[in-house]
Amino acid sequence: YAADARGTAPVMALGGMIGAAGMLVFATAEAMPGLLVGATLVGASVGSTELLLPLLIAERVGPREQATAVAGMSAVWGIRGLIVPLVVIWPVGLGIADVRGMLLACSAAMGLGALLYLGLADAEPVEFIRSNESVRAP
Repeated sequence: YAADARGTAPVMALGGMIGAAGMLVFATAEAMPGLLVGATLVGASVGSTELLLPLLIAERVGPREQATAVAGMSAVWGIRGLIVPLVVIWPVGLGIADVRGMLLACSAAMGLGALLYLGLADAEPVEFIRSNESVRAP
């Protein structure tokens, strides 16, 4: 309902902020209840992304280009899924950073990512951009 009323991108930004808050709680938790709260918030954030991503694509990408958008996004997220764990764990393994510090860095990155969704709220849909003569390359 919120995505219908406000648009998909702002609701995804809220979900991302919930995830960043969850990661922050997870990073600073001293006991199991804090870990459970953090994990619950991160899980809700992931769920919001999984549910809203198809809506965002349908809202922002023309029907003929939706499959291409999904394939490109999946490729980028797959590569990110391979690289980010290594980037996070190497400093811990080398003794440069501790787990808490890297979780705090992840929380900051999640917050910045959520802000990117807010930028989509005012962005033009792909079909409009492609059909607008003033933005076409010569």
